[in-house]
Amino acid sequence: MEKPKILIVDDDGFVRQIYVSMFDQEGFIVEDATDGKNAIDIMRQKNFLPDVIFTGIKMPPMGGFEMIEELKKDEQRKDIPVVISSHRGDENDKKRAQEMGVKDFLISYIITPKEAVKRIREIIGMERVYRLEVKMVMGAHDADRFVKDYPLLFSSMQNASAILRPDHENGRNAFRVVFIDQPRT
Repeated sequence: MEKPKILIVDDDGFVRQIYVSMFDQEGFIVEDATDGKNAIDIMRQKNFLPDVIFTGIKMPPMGGFEMIEELKKDEQRKDIPVVISSHRGDENDKKRAQEMGVKDFLISYIITPKEAVKRIREIIGMERVYRLEVKMVMGAHDADRFVKDYPLLFSSMQNASAILRPDHENGRNAFRVVFIDQPRT
């Protein structure tokens, strides 16, 4: 299996190096750039076709949005998924990102670098989706407690959600618990 490729674009050298290191440890082929113009130059000069671009927004001389606009003109790179990392979380930026087809808009002071890596892995299809259904015969109180405690039981299902459904069987109290661990939309 070919290693996934990522282009990390941020004018903050410290932030860029954190992500370069993390994605490298995750087995990605990593290129990094200081701004949108530098990113486009790297892709063209090295004929680098990343699986995903992780970019900031405000990066003179060319920011993330301007870079995306330029990429949309490039037949070879127009469909590369883009994830934005925002330091401000501005609603206008988020709306613009959605209108431009950005796959995810991460607010850097809310999302940890580890969560950002996980979300990017999900976007490019490296994370698996799990679904587990458990049917239990027990009282409502016990079933409710089970759902509350499920993260301890299924610690590998980090994005899991649990749904508790009554499932009456032969006059006994039964509950169906559905665990879903999948990418967020």
